[in-house]
Amino acid sequence: ISSFIAFVAGAIFPMLSIVFFSASYRIPTTVVIVALSLLGTGYTSAKLGKAPIKNAMIRNLVIGLLTMTVTYLVGQLFAI
Repeated sequence: ISSFIAFVAGAIFPMLSIVFFSASYRIPTTVVIVALSLLGTGYTSAKLGKAPIKNAMIRNLVIGLLTMTVTYLVGQLFAI
């Protein structure tokens, strides 16, 4: 149940950006919204874990955007 809730919570903002923005703005706005979400989750996890906040936010942002880039490129490669 917690995995389901986490998935829905993490997917809701990118999904809404894809649904509500026009085709020419979908990808850029989704990237921005995901980047902000990654920063937010990095901040929250660092606060809860009493870890350095800046490092957690940067690590979460870089790994998340890298993952999103690879996924996008694989999709382009296979014309998905």
